[in-house]
Amino acid sequence: MGIDLAGRTVLVTGASIGIGRAVALQFAAAGCRLALTYFEHRTEAAEVAERCRGLGAPDIVAVSLQQADDAIINIGSSASLHGAATLAPYCAAKWGVRGFTKALALEHPDRRIVCVHPGHTATRMNDMQGMPPERVAEVVLRVARGEIEFEPGGDVDVREYTDP
Repeated sequence: MGIDLAGRTVLVTGASIGIGRAVALQFAAAGCRLALTYFEHRTEAAEVAERCRGLGAPDIVAVSLQQADDAIINIGSSASLHGAATLAPYCAAKWGVRGFTKALALEHPDRRIVCVHPGHTATRMNDMQGMPPERVAEVVLRVARGEIEFEPGGDVDVREYTDP
């Protein structure tokens, strides 16, 4: 099933850097209207907004926000699927996101609610080593378009949908 995303409004949290930035750029290129949030990186958020305009986003709002959203594709981590010996607090938090996604899907069976799990990604947390955030963003966009099937509240492991 293909879903045309042009003109749809998408909220991207953490859009100033890393995966959020890459996701914002993908949705901009798909013609979406964007609400971008950032926590500390105001200059970077403004740069992302300008780049999104250049990619074709018809409308963009960028605001500072320090809260999670409960009605958008959730970004988890492959660490919540198997754990990691040196990242116990991180794994616990991502397990929480995963559980939240599953419970939210039960509460709202009419919505497409999913948790996307990136693997080792080149972000600040990983000293910019790992898969490019753009690969994660491509999978998130494919989920939004309906190109990747999932059970309500299900898990999408990014590693299964990207080239090594």
